[in-house]
Amino acid sequence: MPEPPRYREFLAYVFAREELPWDVLDEPDPFAGMTSERPADVVALYQFVFTHLRQDVAGLPVPHIARGLRRLFYPEEGDTVFALRHDAAPLEARCAALRAMGGLYADLFAPHCAAVLLHLSERGGNALNEVCYMLWDATPLSYVRGMAEEEAAATRDAVLAVLSEACRSDHIACVESALHGLGHMAPYHPAEVQKIIDDAQRQRPGLDPRLRRYAEAARRGLVQ
Repeated sequence: MPEPPRYREFLAYVFAREELPWDVLDEPDPFAGMTSERPADVVALYQFVFTHLRQDVAGLPVPHIARGLRRLFYPEEGDTVFALRHDAAPLEARCAALRAMGGLYADLFAPHCAAVLLHLSERGGNALNEVCYMLWDATPLSYVRGMAEEEAAATRDAVLAVLSEACRSDHIACVESALHGLGHMAPYHPAEVQKIIDDAQRQRPGLDPRLRRYAEAARRGLVQ
């Protein structure tokens, strides 16, 4: 995939800025309006970010990376994440970008998160642990109600593919994050969620008992 236009500017906007004090949070957003006017361009930026994370954020402090991910995914930080749900952007491109989110787990969360479980309030985590654990609470990307049937099914399958892969991670924080996301999707997609959890448990007979208990809660949609 060739580098999209404005990618370096987007990367700098997301990851290179220092945290702003509250009194200047209304500074001009260089990507304001792009989500509604050119959502396909924003989708391309997201996909490229997801597939180049390892090299493009190398050397940044963990809290800095965490701030950047919040800017990418949290609606209160900006509206660019909604391009991945925008029906004016091609569905195939949106789903490709969603599937590329697997890079978050392999390239950022697994190398940088501490091996703690936040659903048990374990201490010793870092700023990236919080983003990893709360990702599917914070982002609207797994919510497909209201979409057209084909769009909803394709979006659901793309998100579930990421969560299924993360369930097989060797890092407990990645598995916990995936189970957290699956737990929120379970009320809407029970059969798909149960199959992913069952398959992951069969392939990981030595899974941490704490995660096995969390998987049972996720299967029933009982996650916080």
